[in-house]
Amino acid sequence: MKSASFMEPTKITYFRMKRHNVFGRKGMFVISFIFSLFIAGVLSASSQEQPSLRDRAEELYRRYEYANAAAVYVKLVDTKKPRIQDLERLADCYLKMLDYESAENWYARIIGMEGSGVANRLLYGEVLKANGKYAEAKKQLEAYAAETGDRGHVAIDIAGCDSALVWMANPTSHHLRNEGINTSLSEFSAFPVGDQVYYAGEPDEFMQGVGTYGWTGHSFLRVYTA
Repeated sequence: MKSASFMEPTKITYFRMKRHNVFGRKGMFVISFIFSLFIAGVLSASSQEQPSLRDRAEELYRRYEYANAAAVYVKLVDTKKPRIQDLERLADCYLKMLDYESAENWYARIIGMEGSGVANRLLYGEVLKANGKYAEAKKQLEAYAAETGDRGHVAIDIAGCDSALVWMANPTSHHLRNEGINTSLSEFSAFPVGDQVYYAGEPDEFMQGVGTYGWTGHSFLRVYTA
């Protein structure tokens, strides 16, 4: 009797332990599965709430923050097959920032792409002209006129290129020099007051301003005297 009473609890204990272990493995599987679904749901909701890189670029562009938008568009076009719409936005950002060299670089690429509109050729001609490349600018403007049949739209620009080429081939004896107040940035709206001149300008590296203007990527304008 003592032996029987000793063995019976042992069997019961054994079966309970076995059932407990089986339930543990199933439980861990169920918990892991539920946790995976939860994480997937959180990531999906997060991706829907967070704007895409392109949405961010478009928002900056609509807010006239062209310098900030350009930085995002550069990332978007850094691919083997960039979208022409992204390239057009990037080139236009540089055009509005008056960064004609960068704008020229991107428009040169755009006009050779399939699906590029004729307006891009016109813009390319304008930035070439702004960069002093009058012969190349005239070529693009002539191509625009041939494609659209609207020569009147570019007639003055073409004439301007012709005049510039003549003047460059026959320079005068005049010499221009920059004064000490001139920089590579913008200075404008000069107004004389007594023996001084007040004007607006962008601070350069020697006269850092406060904050950054999203349109240009430079410091906010300041008033100077000379």
